[in-house]
This record gives sequence, C-alpha cells and structure tokens, in this order.
Amino acid sequence: MDIRTRLLETAEQLFDRHGFNATGMDRLTQGAGISSRTLYKHVGNKNGLIAAVLNERDRRFHRQVETDSVDALFGALEVWLAQEAARGCLFLR
Repeated sequence: MDIRTRLLETAEQLFDRHGFNATGMDRLTQGAGISSRTLYKHVGNKNGLIAAVLNERDRRFHRQVETDSVDALFGALEVWLAQEAARGCLFLR
C-alpha cells in the first residue's frame, strides 16, 4: 500500500471515530506512521486531507451503488450501511 492510500485510510478511520476537529495532525501522522512533512507533501494541509478523504469515500460509495436495478440498489445500500456507515454519514458530521 502506498503512503497516500495508507494516510487516507488512517485519516478516515480517525475522523470517523473522533471527528474532524478532535483529530489533530499529530494523531494523524502517528496513526499513519509517517512524518508531518510527508503528510503535508501528500495533502497540503488538514483541509486538503479532509477533502481527499471525503472524495475517496464518495468514489467508494458510487462504485458500491452502481447497479442495474432498484432491488440491487437497495441491496447495495444495505451492504454500504452495514460496512461503511455504522456511525452515520461522515459528510454530515
């Protein structure tokens, strides 16, 4: 897994668990096992990281719900909610 992917996955988990404001850059770098310099190199700043996380989550959501029928759509939504949205919508929080 490349550094950016690891960073985005770690950040999403931490944002989901602690919220955007309560998740500091130190916690993010420690969780991803990278330096602050590396973090800034890949995302610019915390707002850039938040945007990148939300963009990736949006891409995953749309891939998940791309279906051929209404029944399949509801099935895909059920899977998404069970796997990805147990704590609610990260976009709304």
